[in-house]
Amino acid sequence: MTDEDPAPNPLWDPFGLWRDLSRASGQWGAAGAPLGVPAAATPLQVLLDVVRSRVVGRRLSWRVGAAPLAFTIDDIDVAADSLLLAAGQADMVTVTASDLAWDTHAFTAARAVFHNVHTRSGRRLRLVSAPIDLYLRASEEYLSARVRARVPWLGVRITAAGDIQARLRARPDWGSVTVTLEAADHRILARPRRLNLGGHSWRLPARLWPISISLALPDDVRLTGAQALPNSVELRIRVDERHLDYKDAMAFLSGGKGSVDVG
Repeated sequence: MTDEDPAPNPLWDPFGLWRDLSRASGQWGAAGAPLGVPAAATPLQVLLDVVRSRVVGRRLSWRVGAAPLAFTIDDIDVAADSLLLAAGQADMVTVTASDLAWDTHAFTAARAVFHNVHTRSGRRLRLVSAPIDLYLRASEEYLSARVRARVPWLGVRITAAGDIQARLRARPDWGSVTVTLEAADHRILARPRRLNLGGHSWRLPARLWPISISLALPDDVRLTGAQALPNSVELRIRVDERHLDYKDAMAFLSGGKGSVDVG
């Protein structure tokens, strides 16, 4: 290896994002910002710039806790004026992704909206966001599998108009029941609304019990919305607060190996 050859990237940062961030940060001072980095640049600004150039469009895969997580980041959008960014803050950062798979869950599209993003100083710099809103788009097959796990004799389909229709799996010709989805903290409620038989439809009593589908969510994470869309469903999830070490963020966003500590 010659003096001009760069050192190999560590396993936790295969794309060299942390080295780029450290190099840019180390050049701040009386001499001014490095070429291409605004004079008022902060670690948050450099992090966002490096992530946009190195991560968007890549398929990322690693382990989060005990389960593998994989998805493709499609876009990152930052809502903040220059003064906020100069202070290491952003009102809102939106990350859109597609083809997300985690544990037994599969979503065709996902959008994460990070509110009040800022840098918390201390022994190690940490990136903090509170709250975080997640929007997850799931297919008809995903919803059908979840309902079948709870009620094996029931089949579900989502129409092009966004109506959810439940039928007996053994006798689909007997008609259907139109259901709507409701969010209840850690559960999805599928509530029957109309009975459909032979081209006719009748409103069902509101007192009928809904089908309850439990979600394994942490205490500070809750389901805030669920709605049917054409041929799919969208789940909305609220996370109260999360913080991430900047060095861990490099591994997290660059798809490095190992677990991710998101507190």
